[in-house]
Amino acid sequence: MENLSLLAIIRELECELHQPECRRDRERLAQLLAPDFMEFGRSGATYTRDYELMSLPSDPEPPQIHAQDFAVNQLSDSIFQS
Repeated sequence: MENLSLLAIIRELECELHQPECRRDRERLAQLLAPDFMEFGRSGATYTRDYELMSLPSDPEPPQIHAQDFAVNQLSDSIFQS
């Protein structure tokens, strides 16, 4: 797969995660977040997939998120970093 088409897919899926409809849909979140998902917040706190699946759907006012400057780097034949 070309990096540009992979980048388009990653951008689309990441931006979907930012939408309130997706953030409230536990099933869709489970499809999008890998079992070993871990996010590092600005505060330095870490968030696991289980935590996100519990907390995001119940967030009464999801934040507006603006993401830009997406990039993808191929680390090996089957591993990409975005």
